[in-house]
Amino acid sequence: VIGFDFEGIENSKPNPVVTSWLDECDGIIICPSNPYVSVDTTLSVPQYREVFQSKPVIAVSPIVGGLAIKGPAAKMMQELGHEISVKTIAEFYKKYAKRIFVDTSDNDSSSHLYSLGYEVYQTNLIMNNTQSKNKLAQEIIKVLDSNKMKVSAFVPIKKFSNSKERLSNVLDSIDRSKLAEQMAKLTIKTLFNSNPFYFIFLCRKLF
Repeated sequence: VIGFDFEGIENSKPNPVVTSWLDECDGIIICPSNPYVSVDTTLSVPQYREVFQSKPVIAVSPIVGGLAIKGPAAKMMQELGHEISVKTIAEFYKKYAKRIFVDTSDNDSSSHLYSLGYEVYQTNLIMNNTQSKNKLAQEIIKVLDSNKMKVSAFVPIKKFSNSKERLSNVLDSIDRSKLAEQMAKLTIKTLFNSNPFYFIFLCRKLF
């Protein structure tokens, strides 16, 4: 495999029934399917792509511990020269998803996923019975229902007088202190105005 070409995809039109469902939904879950030949055929349809970019999206990794849960996804990654890991999955979906579910066995990849801007959720992704399938579905729906989430923010605050020292060549200590204070107030105001946040913890740093 050296690449994929979906001939005529740019002229394709989405199913109106599906678009009506998407218009009414609160968010989208990308199930653990092959990203190249299953999911990307949908994302390559212009109108579908626009919807995916306008809704909260959760991606579920089809790769667990360097292996594909099912199908040829791992083989395709290897032949395309990509690492067979959740990192490759995260890179693929970063234009659409801000949240990703990975298996607990891929904990060591979390820092890379955070650096891409993801919220990372770890759980068991091996669904070998009805109970495990239902459990995963319930965990995903709980995260997707963000309007009901209670989220806390922990905000470290420096002494204003010691802040923004990198600007000392253009601002004196008084101006730097005022700038730091304004930025802190803006951050706190933004958090308070964000529905998911119901507690904001401010930690005064002593340096």
